[in-house]
Amino acid sequence: MNIVRLRKLPSNSSVAIRKSQLPNAGYGLFARRNFRKGERITEYAGIRKYWESAKKDDGYNTYLLRVNRNVAVDARPTLQHPGRYANDAEGFSRVKGLHNNCEYLTYGNRCFIVSLRPIVRGEEILVGYSKAYWDLQRRIARANSR
Repeated sequence: MNIVRLRKLPSNSSVAIRKSQLPNAGYGLFARRNFRKGERITEYAGIRKYWESAKKDDGYNTYLLRVNRNVAVDARPTLQHPGRYANDAEGFSRVKGLHNNCEYLTYGNRCFIVSLRPIVRGEEILVGYSKAYWDLQRRIARANSR
């Protein structure tokens, strides 16, 4: 992923965007304060789309998150939403000692990044994208290399 040059990186009082600790991951999401286990860190926000119209981009738009049977959130065009910058420590670029510390939890048509354990200020927010996501990325990469 290429790092997009932004005039001002989005942040709020709880999180900040900086270069990720994961190789080739671009920007990452970092805690600006301590979080308790089970605390909502930020919403995975973007443009809500019906899954029927969004599924053609599944795997090609890496910012597309299916929230439920009918709805997906597309965070690709919304650079201002911090949740889109959370990376997965279990992806292609791994770093020894870095593990996912968050998960996605959905509530209706909304999705939040929630801590799995206490997170200290300055720590990168890492959330699992799912085995299905990475399997699809591998299939796409193999198909594109032919």
